[in-house]
Amino acid sequence: MSLKVDYVTDLNDGWGALNFVALQLAIADVGGIEVDLELRPYELYPDLPPEGIPMAEHLARNFGAIDSMALKTRDALRAWAHELDFEGYRPELRERAYSTFDGHRLLRWALATAGSQAQQALAMALLRLTLCEGGDVSDHEALLAKAEDLGLDVEAARAMLASDAYAGEIKRIEGEYRAMGIDTLPVLLISGKVVSHGSQSPEFYAHLIRQAASA
Repeated sequence: MSLKVDYVTDLNDGWGALNFVALQLAIADVGGIEVDLELRPYELYPDLPPEGIPMAEHLARNFGAIDSMALKTRDALRAWAHELDFEGYRPELRERAYSTFDGHRLLRWALATAGSQAQQALAMALLRLTLCEGGDVSDHEALLAKAEDLGLDVEAARAMLASDAYAGEIKRIEGEYRAMGIDTLPVLLISGKVVSHGSQSPEFYAHLIRQAASA
């Protein structure tokens, strides 16, 4: 029987992206334990308009003036990206903060139509779009290009994005997490129970998986 692991993150969160890399390394390390990994949606900034807002305005609105602490956080993320061999991490390319809602809808579609591995690959592509390329994760053509690169059904994805498919499901999931008190990311759940908040090492994730598998 496989171990159900849910990873809750947003597509514009640097910590979430790097922890996803750490989690994938952990899953590879645990060997014989079969892990059923699902990425679950959570919008840190659900009020962002589709066209986005300037990054400086977004940072000022949510974090106050950019100060030495913000720069230290950026440096820490870049150092950890290097440690995890996450190549190309360039947050300075992000000129605007965009809505991630349609990106999350595409991930739900990928899971439903192509399975967990496809969802994971697409999630990494979308995280790279945002955090390595400074791309617009709300732009349908950008999303479809990443889907096409992975061999997914682009026309089906296009039709889905043109509809309101998965919109209600995402809002329901996010509402459930907010009701649980989740307001920071990333979050890891195993068998439906929250086991980790925030940034963790691959070794710690592997420990949690082994512990849950032996329970």
